[in-house]
This record gives sequence, structure tokens and C-alpha cells, in this order.
Amino acid sequence: METPSSAASYQPATVKKPWYRQLYFWVLIAIVLGILVGWLWPDTGEAMEPIGTTFITAMKMLICPIVFLTIVDINAVGQIAAPIRDAVERLTAVVFKVLSFIMKLAPLGAFGAMAFAIGKYGVSTLTSLGSLILLFYVTSAFFVFVVLGSVMAYLRLNIFRMLGFFKEELLLILGTSTAEPALPGLMRKLEYAGVKKTTVGLVVPTGYSFNLDGAAIYLSLAALYIAQATNTDLSIPQQLGLLGVMLLTSKGAAGVAGGGFIALTATLSTLGTIPAAGIMLIFGIDKFMSECRALVNFIGNAVATLFVAKWNHELDVDRARRVFSGEVLPPPDGDVENDFDMEILEQEPRDKHHHMIEEPDAVSIDHERLDPAATTPAHSTQR
Repeated sequence: METPSSAASYQPATVKKPWYRQLYFWVLIAIVLGILVGWLWPDTGEAMEPIGTTFITAMKMLICPIVFLTIVDINAVGQIAAPIRDAVERLTAVVFKVLSFIMKLAPLGAFGAMAFAIGKYGVSTLTSLGSLILLFYVTSAFFVFVVLGSVMAYLRLNIFRMLGFFKEELLLILGTSTAEPALPGLMRKLEYAGVKKTTVGLVVPTGYSFNLDGAAIYLSLAALYIAQATNTDLSIPQQLGLLGVMLLTSKGAAGVAGGGFIALTATLSTLGTIPAAGIMLIFGIDKFMSECRALVNFIGNAVATLFVAKWNHELDVDRARRVFSGEVLPPPDGDVENDFDMEILEQEPRDKHHHMIEEPDAVSIDHERLDPAATTPAHSTQR
């Protein structure tokens, strides 16, 4: 019979929505319909412009509150600001709930924007979408393995072995399309690898807001693609201004799901040199780039933390090299909690783990068998 406590602690299993009920599926359907309308009936497609611009305007309306609320942290003054901090957290929940309502209209906005773009600029604008995705992945791979790999070589560390060390966090990012859930694991493993706790605590959270390598690559390529697709000429000063504004707008939305798309909307809306409605051209493929964007952000922050630690003489390079190679070491100076060390031991082969854990118990049992009088309360407690 089920007791009240067990009934209260029971949590129903989370059921994943079927694919035909997911928002992303309907956005793709809307994009296809918008392409057909703009291609077959160009005049009708151009007339759909207000539908797309209304959706963009609704998103722009929430950009300022989102940027403000995600960077406010009144913690600087301690408990005295607790009521204000609680109010900010509640207001943040309200704003994101409104954003979720607006995002439900994304299929309608995607249809209107795509129909208008194809009707006005032609179906040829779509032929380069695949090239944009490929270019983004190639650029990201070059940045990770060449640029960041060179930094790791300067530190006398191997980028590939570091990626293997963080494989659990990378898989988590790949499944969630955001680097936020991997933050605790990154900090804990960097400490275990020989980075001082003070450096990890300062550099990693700061990097999650300001060191967004993947987002920077995405915003640059996406903005230039939209400019080309809409036949917008950008001078060198305009491109530099675009880069400068993107460096600012990307910070506030760093912790927001789909933050890259929101930052791109804010950037284009601020400058006005590129039609903001053109972002719907890449809305349908944003999902294919979000995982890579988050992975590059994570890897960039890991390398940046190692570099800063080396610069400040707070990195044990030999320990990092051994840990990245898969060697199990004791926690460094007690800076890392023991539970992480046990997690590593649990991943070791059974025979090795048996040798390390169970052999002392077997020795104590043999002593008991040889000298039964040696069994005392204190000895029993140790067992």
C-alpha cells in the first residue's frame, strides 16, 4: 500500500512531445509554405511583409527587458538587496513567459517573412543556406583545432586530449543546444586538472558572459549572409560598426536559450543598415547551428581559463597533461571535492576498482579469522 510520503515524492515521468507537436516542425512547414507562396505568387508574397515584421517587432519589444534582467545581479550589496533581487527574478520569469507566448507565433512570422523575402528577392536567396551552414561548421572547426589548438600547444597541452577529458560535458551541450548545463562540470574538472580554484571561479563565469567565440562567429556570418541575400551593400566602416554592436548585444543574451538569434535581431534592429525582416531567412536553420555555437563557446572558455591560469602561474601543467591523458590522480591540495574523485574511480575497470577498494576489507577479514579475540567494538566500527 502506498504511504502518503511515497505518494508525495512520486514524480510522473516526463513525456517528450511527438515530433508533429514540436514548434520547430511547424516552423519548417511554415518556411516551406512561405517559399512556395513567394516563388509562385511574388506579389502575394510581398504583401505578407506585415506578418513577418509584426513578429519581429514583438521580439524587439522584449529585447531591452531581457538584456537588462539577465545582467542585473543587485548580490553585489548582499542581503540588503534580497527583496529587490527577488522582484527581479519574478519579473524575469514573467518576461520569459511572455517570450514563450510570442515564440508560439514563430511559424506565422516565419511564413510571412519568408514569403516576403522570396517574393521580393527571388528564390535564389535559398541556394546559399546550405553553404552558410557548411561555412559556419568549417570556420568553427578551424577556430577550435587551429587557433585554440595553437594556444594549447603554447601551454604544452593537447587540444584533442582536453576534448576527450570533457566528453561528458560536450555530449550534454550537444543534447541541450546550450553550454549553461555544463558550467558546473567545467569548473569542477578544471580544478581537478590543476587550475587554482580562485582562477576557475573568476574566469569561467566571466567567460560565459563575455568570451562567446561560437556566438561571435555565428553573428558575423549570419549578418553578412542576410546582407548579401537582401542585396544590401555594406562599406568597411559599416561592417566594423556591425561587429562592434554585435560584441555588445551578444553579452546580455548569453544565458538565454536561442540567445544568438535574439542578439542578431537586436543588432540588425539597432543599426538599421540591414533589413531586420531578413533574419527569418536563417530562422529555420538556426537550430542546425546552435549546437556548434554552444560547443565552441564551451571549448573557448576551457582554453581561456587554462591560458589565464598559466599566465598567473596558477596552473599545474604536468598535472593537467596527466589528467587529460586519463590518469587518475588524488585531488590537488584538497581543492576538489572527494565525490569527483570517486566518480572517476567508478569509471575505472572493475578489476582495478576491486583491487583498490575491496582488498583492505579482505585483509581485515583474514585477521579476524586468525585471531577471533581481536574483534572489538572499535574494530567492528571500522568495518
